Amino acid sequence: MIVSPKGIFAYAWINKPDSGNKYSDDKFKVTLRVSKDQLESETQWRVGKELKTGTYSDFLDMITQKHQEAPDCRKKFNPVKDGDVEKNKDDEPKFPGDMYVIFKTKFQPGQFDAKRQPVSGTAGAMSGDVGKVAFIMSVWDEGVTLRLKSVQILEKNNRPGGDASMFEDEDGYEAEDQTDSYSDDDDDGDF
Repeated sequence: MIVSPKGIFAYAWINKPDSGNKYSDDKFKVTLRVSKDQLESETQWRVGKELKTGTYSDFLDMITQKHQEAPDCRKKFNPVKDGDVEKNKDDEPKFPGDMYVIFKTKFQPGQFDAKRQPVSGTAGAMSGDVGKVAFIMSVWDEGVTLRLKSVQILEKNNRPGGDASMFEDEDGYEAEDQTDSYSDDDDDGDF
């Protein structure tokens, strides 16, 4: 098992598989983005029980080197991509200024917070969040596949529906506690 250094999640399909879209493959997946400005920054990642220290470039090179060892290595199957070279559907750079790595699995990956407590649903990983990815690197004839096992969310940057942090306290309506809106003591015989 390998645990990546931290990066920004993109195309996060962690709570359900990517299905029903033009390029869907019915897999759970996440893309981990790293700014090119950080490539020579020192970071850490884990390979098995061993903690490795190096640069983000060293981490990406480890994956690329393993990919190149495949018997019929094909560059297009390398899961490490240059965001300035790869194009989106509008023929523009996919992630300008970033390198990125793609992780996939057929099985629901685990999700954990910074303290290693399980999370799910809207508390789970979403695109824009910062975290780490645990994965298994599998070599096949034409390259490597990075099999997503779990993610650890270190910074929650994306919450569905927004949050209240952009507002100020105001005079006016205050919601009542909605958790217990009726009581069993009201025995008026209607229900």
